[in-house]
Amino acid sequence: MLAPQLQRWPRSTRLPLLVLAALGASVLGGVVLVAASPLVVFGAVLGLGAVALMLRWPQAVLLVFVAVVSLLPFGVVPVRVGVQFTLLDLILALGLLVVLLRVLHRDTAIVPTPISGLLLVFIGLAAVSFTLGSSFAFSADLARYFLKLVNSLLFFFTVVHLVRTRAQLDQLAGALMLCGALEAALAVGLYVLPRDTAIQLLSALRPLGYPSGPEVLRTRPGTDILRAIGTSVDPNLLGGLLMMAGALTIGQLLAPRPLLPRWVLLGLASVQLVGLALTESRAAWVGLAVAVLFLGTCRYRRAWLLGAVGGLVLVFSPQGNRVITRFLEAFGGDDPATALRLVEYRTAVDLIREYPWFGVGFGAGPNVELFLGVSSLYLLIAEEMGLIGLAVFLGMIAVLLVHGLRGQAALRTPAAQGLALTLLSCLAAALASGLFDHYFFRFPHSLALFWLYAALLWLAVALPEPSMDTPAAGELV
Repeated sequence: MLAPQLQRWPRSTRLPLLVLAALGASVLGGVVLVAASPLVVFGAVLGLGAVALMLRWPQAVLLVFVAVVSLLPFGVVPVRVGVQFTLLDLILALGLLVVLLRVLHRDTAIVPTPISGLLLVFIGLAAVSFTLGSSFAFSADLARYFLKLVNSLLFFFTVVHLVRTRAQLDQLAGALMLCGALEAALAVGLYVLPRDTAIQLLSALRPLGYPSGPEVLRTRPGTDILRAIGTSVDPNLLGGLLMMAGALTIGQLLAPRPLLPRWVLLGLASVQLVGLALTESRAAWVGLAVAVLFLGTCRYRRAWLLGAVGGLVLVFSPQGNRVITRFLEAFGGDDPATALRLVEYRTAVDLIREYPWFGVGFGAGPNVELFLGVSSLYLLIAEEMGLIGLAVFLGMIAVLLVHGLRGQAALRTPAAQGLALTLLSCLAAALASGLFDHYFFRFPHSLALFWLYAALLWLAVALPEPSMDTPAAGELV
């Protein structure tokens, strides 16, 4: 029954998605096998195979990144070589190396983008803030963390140089939706299992650098109410991942010419939404709501109907009532998490006032009173990189949004327009959630995911459409 449906998918999308599905199944199979016995050999063979595939087929670098960032974002290489690298460290470094080799070998020309210069300036400012902040705190771990951030920022350039055709762009979009649904299904499964079983399964990931013991499960502060985490360790990190995947899937579900059959998209979106609801991540909920409203305002009026149905579900379902209660607690400042956020906001304002230009770097704050860390993407950038760094970041985002809005309006084919508008909604979701959480800058893997979506947005309006008469297929315009 499934085979005839697969035959309707574009050939360029069908095979890579099947390969990715096999890779995702292998990762999940590895998790199950490790739960029974720590099979490091299995992981080594899988890793060597993935590296060989990435070197032979550069697009695989991006597909493997999507699979790992979705299913094993904190996974490390079991073998320590001086320092212990994460899987994503190696993938990002390998991708950048592939791009540099292709440019040096003249297989790929340097691809300019509207934000390339600003992004390089932002990286330079980050280096300045890190150097100045070293007077407050410095360690080898902090230096490695800073290099991870830079590696994640450079991922934007990796993506725009490796994705050369619409088919490759469609493959990555499909991979993000599929892997998001796989992680959501895993999160829901762990949520409904008995707690002891869930703890045992998650603790089996210890050889890959994951925490173990009863603390692996996360509950709402001050209660025994579980929050879904999947393999993302933290429910808010899982919420951010599912928010972006959900916005992408919903946008494609509403698009006139989606990348995948609508029945497939409906199934993926359903799993993603259930997983997102169980995270109880209010910032992610807000972000997804903004994405849906953005789609409804710009083009798809059916998005308003979808929002109305979602509202009814919130009112009349037990889980929906929990969502409403969580928001009421936030607005009233009654729960511990909201009270802590208010303290963080006040401290962040004081710290920014004290160090306004270049911030205090990426380590610790200058003293106990002015501690570093706040649940806001924008305040965190201002804390660590000052108002200059925040201004450059906002400038990049403004340029990207304007370029995306103008570019999608100029596209001629419904499929290209639909994907560009969907990716714009994903960026809107990330920016909205950034008002209330910081994961898209604080955690390197989430930062890399953010810049992957940003790169895909630029590519969605820059790559030639299939119907266009171009001198060389796959060249950027």
